[in-house]
Amino acid sequence: MLTNHVSQASKTKAILTLLQGCNSLRKLSKIHAHVITNGLHHHPDISGKLLNFCAVSVSGSLPYAQLLFHHHIQNPHAQHWNSMIRGFSQSPSPLQAISYYNLMLSYLSPDTFSFSFVLKAC
Repeated sequence: MLTNHVSQASKTKAILTLLQGCNSLRKLSKIHAHVITNGLHHHPDISGKLLNFCAVSVSGSLPYAQLLFHHHIQNPHAQHWNSMIRGFSQSPSPLQAISYYNLMLSYLSPDTFSFSFVLKAC
């Protein structure tokens, strides 16, 4: 049992390291596939990094971010919501940022970053 925990911890660390060096959506989709096959898609740090890259990075994809957010992240944390809000506030569809902010309010309280990201959509 301890060996399995250590193995999962080392896989998590390796994935997080790969995500730090990720610079394309193609690489990200390969990492995401690896995350799913290793059962790490519910890890909040990993899902947060995946989502942030898709939503905020120049090389990202808001449709891919939406797929991650709605189908792969259970019980999104504030960092997940903020990535979506920030990504849409910088996009050609800034009203989506306000929609995500309003939806966020139904589930949890915004943190110190949420309001500043939604303001940029205005």
